[in-house]
Amino acid sequence: MVSTATTVLPSPEEVMAWLSEVPDPEIPVISVTELGIVRKVSHDGGHWSSL
Repeated sequence: MVSTATTVLPSPEEVMAWLSEVPDPEIPVISVTELGIVRKVSHDGGHWSSL
């Protein structure tokens, strides 16, 4: 049997929105994106990377 299922990846904007809800472990009132720990995400076909 051949599978025709495809995986739909979230957009980088969606991933950044999710990350904006992750608090910094030391300063929980600031998110990891507000603090600059994660500034950009991208997907190269096989892997996610962050900057």
